[in-house]
Amino acid sequence: MPLTKKREYIIFVHMNTYSNEHMNNGGLQKTVAPISADDIMPKGAPPLEEDYYALANLYKMFADPTRLKIIFKLYEQEGKEPPLRVNDLAEALSMSPSAVSHQLATLRLANLVHCKRQGKEMSYSLADSHVVDITRALWEKGMEHIYE
Repeated sequence: MPLTKKREYIIFVHMNTYSNEHMNNGGLQKTVAPISADDIMPKGAPPLEEDYYALANLYKMFADPTRLKIIFKLYEQEGKEPPLRVNDLAEALSMSPSAVSHQLATLRLANLVHCKRQGKEMSYSLADSHVVDITRALWEKGMEHIYE
């Protein structure tokens, strides 16, 4: 199935923005432009095949227990100071720093986690309000379903 121009360049979709990542003079450049929900999936139009794959890939990030623990710990810390570092997460989750770091890298590539350098260390938070909303819904609706 051929891609539309807009869909061809969508790397990661949020409700009102898309990110287009590409190489520019040897460096990664990220641009963000507003789009509407109708640009992603017009009303009455069936989802495209790549939409199912993109959504499945997003849900895969939540399918690993280690990543899920990290995401929920970052969710608990949302809006609080200081942001969590790898060692903070490792200690809180009783895991090795290397295991936490490996999963954070995967979550960062999926645009679910944002990192910020503070001196020699990196601090982590959920990428944006969409990830916060997804995490909240996943916890609330998931637990409701499990325990009903």
